[in-house]
Amino acid sequence: MPPDALATTWRVLVTSVIWLRTRTDPPDLNEAMEAGLLPPWADGEWTIDARLTISGNAFFVCRGTESHGYPDFTAVLRMRIDDDLLMGMVCRVRPPCSKEDAKALFDWMGTAIEEWSEEPVPAVNDPTRSAAEQDRVGPLLKKLDDAEAAGDQERAATIVAALQPELVRAPLSRFALGIHVTEGWIEKRRASSGDPGAASRAIDVLRRVIDSMDSRADADLICAAVQWLAEAYSFRNEPGDSGRAVLAYQTLLRLDPTRQPRRALIHLRIGTLHRDIAERLKESPEQARDVRGLAMEQFEEAERIYREADDIAGRVEIAVAKADLVRLVPLAGDADLASSLYTTAWNLILGAEGKPLFAAGRFEELARHISRCMTAADQSRFGAPADDEWSQSCGLAVFLRPLGITRVLALNPPSEAAEKKEVLTLEIALARALRPGVAFTYIGGPMHPGAASMITTASPSADWRVPVKMLVRDRDLILIVPGETPGMQWELRFLFDEHLLGRTMFVMLPVDVDPQAGERWAGARAEASGFGLRLPSYRDRGGFFRLGGDGAVMKDLPFASLWVPGALLEAVGDLLSTPEAMRARLERDQPR
Repeated sequence: MPPDALATTWRVLVTSVIWLRTRTDPPDLNEAMEAGLLPPWADGEWTIDARLTISGNAFFVCRGTESHGYPDFTAVLRMRIDDDLLMGMVCRVRPPCSKEDAKALFDWMGTAIEEWSEEPVPAVNDPTRSAAEQDRVGPLLKKLDDAEAAGDQERAATIVAALQPELVRAPLSRFALGIHVTEGWIEKRRASSGDPGAASRAIDVLRRVIDSMDSRADADLICAAVQWLAEAYSFRNEPGDSGRAVLAYQTLLRLDPTRQPRRALIHLRIGTLHRDIAERLKESPEQARDVRGLAMEQFEEAERIYREADDIAGRVEIAVAKADLVRLVPLAGDADLASSLYTTAWNLILGAEGKPLFAAGRFEELARHISRCMTAADQSRFGAPADDEWSQSCGLAVFLRPLGITRVLALNPPSEAAEKKEVLTLEIALARALRPGVAFTYIGGPMHPGAASMITTASPSADWRVPVKMLVRDRDLILIVPGETPGMQWELRFLFDEHLLGRTMFVMLPVDVDPQAGERWAGARAEASGFGLRLPSYRDRGGFFRLGGDGAVMKDLPFASLWVPGALLEAVGDLLSTPEAMRARLERDQPR
């Protein structure tokens, strides 16, 4: 390396290597990469400008360009075989030199004489290995570590500037290489903070310092540099950068094969990058489908690692990532898959008492994201309510049902045109039938925000009966699909004991909507008779009914009234007020 050159600035570098061969065929560029004479070129272009053999020496003049991980260069190599050893020399020039200069290097390489057979060791003056120098640079390095740990890139930049004079004295030492990697981290952090040119600066310095490292001696530094390089490409928005970031992350997986939790995060990031690429391929559906498949493969591998590690927070991140992928890159047959995946993430959060498992603010961020995306998915599939719908509400309703039927039951509204056949969930159908007079709420189960103005959930460790008691006492209308489960039987008994049946509408599901409806109803009816409530017998066509004060059926509507505009609203009209009274009530209930 010429005097005053740094690992990130050198123009010419000469390297000599002695390599124990595992091959018997003539040496080529692949073996040169394996031996460390050339960087491991995973992508980009190789151009061989000249190749010849003179007196047992194989000579190559070549150029490497367009790699995600290394700067462009010209290389002149000389390799010869000595028994089972490869004796190699290379002179590399970056950026690539002219053909005339390459010819001059070739002539020089042909006359260079090997003076010894031991692998040369660079003479470096590493200040961290000298007691006298350590007293001077040690405190600065400690401050630099503290700045990195705090994520303070500007404080780190000030310290790096103070260390710059030391780098020329030891340009290829671990000390100098580590400082250059930190320079890349600083620019990467600036890019994440919105500096428009920082990502390109990070990419430039990281590619150059990686090009100066020994993969055997500097493996940990290379891993750090490759990770920052991948993130820098992710922050930049030039054509092909997502693909370059994928290549960098794949390199990191090869370099660091053992740290499983970290590998899961890398797979997650690769999958997210594939998703971004697939989104941009909407005009090429077949390509988008293939890239979506690559993304899902990465998410599946990350999920496998998180499952083995029993990492609930990681599994939530993967469930959300899968759902985002399906929502943003939809395929035929995906109608409710994204919602199902968001529900999986939501249930994982609640099921694990998830908040303490996440970094500060991440739990709330994920919860908001899931809610927004579920709402968008519901609106895309079922349509959005009118903007002024809430202002027209005359009452509040709560829906009680076996949680297993949420989002599952498929209802077909009558339609004269076959091509306009619509499929609704039970929750959406009920919400539509009660609009705009009733604001709909439900408790627990999979998220279905398109069907409700409010959703109440409880974690498994909490007593779910508490929110049920609060909501049913406060609501004007209670809709219930009775069931045979202990939870549903408790709810029905609570309505009976609290004298709330007068504002309850029972929903009897038809057998063609829920094949198990008769069995559910029979179980609920048998339990109710034990505490003095007589429910009517089940009928296959279903229906809606209300009970009077004496326990007799007061109103009985066929299930098909669900599709008659205003029919259900009229059946519960005595329980509702006016929009003005409703607004006054809500204002009165606001906390002060």
